[in-house]
Amino acid sequence: MNRRAIAAALCGLALLLTSPPAFSANLSISVALTPPAPIVETVPPPPAPGTVWTPGYWSRDGVKYVWVAGQYVVAPFPDALWIGGRWVHRGDHWTWVDGHWRRR
Repeated sequence: MNRRAIAAALCGLALLLTSPPAFSANLSISVALTPPAPIVETVPPPPAPGTVWTPGYWSRDGVKYVWVAGQYVVAPFPDALWIGGRWVHRGDHWTWVDGHWRRR
């Protein structure tokens, strides 16, 4: 694989990891490095009715962990509840489990 193809693949992965939670890609990432502790965010007031706070999380840019700040998103259906993604320790690796929406 040439450098351009690798760069394009990494850019695509970065876009998937930083897309709003409403567009979850069910992507699985596994790394050997322990993720940092979550950053405590101050949740601002909602900008509009029907929006839901989705907390920030640690993602990977292919080399290191990077913080993706929390944000308000429009809920995909009434009474939607966001279940945030998380890093799960499995054996000697950490695996990302995507967040998802569910009904209350």
